[in-house]
Amino acid sequence: MSAESAPARGRNVHSVYEQGSGHCNEDALLCASPLYAVFDGASCLCGNMYKGASGAWWAANTARSVFADARYADMPLNQLAMRANRAVGAAMRQHGVDTGDPLRVWSASMAAFRVREDVLEYVQIGDSLILCITDKGCFLPAPYHNHDRETLCRWRTLAEQGVRNLRIALHDHICAVRQGMNRTYGVLNGDDRAQDFLHWGTVPLHGVRHVLTFTDGLHLPAESPQDAPDFSALAALVSRQGLHGLHAAVRHAECGDPQCLRYPRFKTHDDIAAVAVTL
Repeated sequence: MSAESAPARGRNVHSVYEQGSGHCNEDALLCASPLYAVFDGASCLCGNMYKGASGAWWAANTARSVFADARYADMPLNQLAMRANRAVGAAMRQHGVDTGDPLRVWSASMAAFRVREDVLEYVQIGDSLILCITDKGCFLPAPYHNHDRETLCRWRTLAEQGVRNLRIALHDHICAVRQGMNRTYGVLNGDDRAQDFLHWGTVPLHGVRHVLTFTDGLHLPAESPQDAPDFSALAALVSRQGLHGLHAAVRHAECGDPQCLRYPRFKTHDDIAAVAVTL
């Protein structure tokens, strides 16, 4: 489902929140001007459910609940992120999750920002991103680390060799990557080492026309996963057609490749949570 919010203090705010090919939307979205955030839950690889929901759903929504709590409205975003990280850990303990097994641990990536007059305050961890779009191009306040890059490169190689059960063929490698949480890449999963992978700070908004935060389901599908994502193409689509134009372009490309062979990815449609603020 796509949604568009009302203008906030002279800003146009648009959002997309849509379930992908899975049984539920494991992303979460927060639009609470001046704070905007997205959360992307990662499914535990054991397949367990907790009160009818996956660990990914619980991780994303537990983190969101902390960011949405009015008691923390003025808390610095890096501190808020670590509070959310601890909340995910506490929720796992309450549900009896074996947090010593990385394949059972709940986790979520996250990106959030506050618009403070002429300054953007941001925090990010994992592969959820913030993109600032100017008249001359775009930039990421926080760096992008694609921890799935090697997996998707292998996916493409196997697809070219005619392998069709790609997820099963790559299961061991996917498990090995998951064991790198807060060792080689960052997530909110209750582990204090998440602090080492947190990116936060401020950037001036002079010249910035749009600020976009989004989970990886909104990336433009790419044929060559070894290449860096083309955020300039994504920014150009937002500038010309808005957030909903970008959303339509992503889904159109995915529909033309339902088996995920041309554009390597884990499922036909990923969940999407995204917010675009036009300044």
